[in-house]
Amino acid sequence: MRVYLLLPAFALALVASPVRGQAQALALSARDTAGPAASGVANQPRPKSRSRAQVLALGHTLVATGTGAALMNQGVESQWKGDVGYWLFAYGTLIAPSAGNFYAGDARRTSLGLQIRGAGATLVLGSVISQILTSPEFDMDNPEGGDLHWDAVNVMGSGLMIGGAAYSILTAPRSVTEHNEKMTRAHAVRIAPAVASGGAVGVQAGINF
Repeated sequence: MRVYLLLPAFALALVASPVRGQAQALALSARDTAGPAASGVANQPRPKSRSRAQVLALGHTLVATGTGAALMNQGVESQWKGDVGYWLFAYGTLIAPSAGNFYAGDARRTSLGLQIRGAGATLVLGSVISQILTSPEFDMDNPEGGDLHWDAVNVMGSGLMIGGAAYSILTAPRSVTEHNEKMTRAHAVRIAPAVASGGAVGVQAGINF
């Protein structure tokens, strides 16, 4: 709901032409004085895009994990590809899903998603290290000599990572909605000079509820 308040400064301007001219001059002066308030309307931040937030989250995740996995598969022939692939895959699984929340400036959801996936990655890494250290068949010089298997800890950690990624990607649009609502409330009050049809000078205020 928008409320307008018109405060006339010179009632005689309606009937006296010389005074009307003076009122119009004062209107220009009032517009200059109210520059910061009036410019606030023109400089209001543009709303962010819900679809862009979700594309950022999903796109970063799929591209980074897909490219990383492909390069890791080539790591046997090229060490640098394997190293780059490892870091890309880590980025795609741990950080990239929060790109949409980060774009919307939602620190709470960004942090929560990172924490969930970080906890899952810790469980997965712990399971892998435990199997390496306890497996009599595993040889650090020949990793193919022993097979890693899925245990309860590994499954739980992977589930947390997948769930954390889904949470971040799916909540990205909501983060944008809340950001835009906050910006709207922050710019809810508008004050600008106004000139009535008769030439009266006043101040126009608008309030959003």
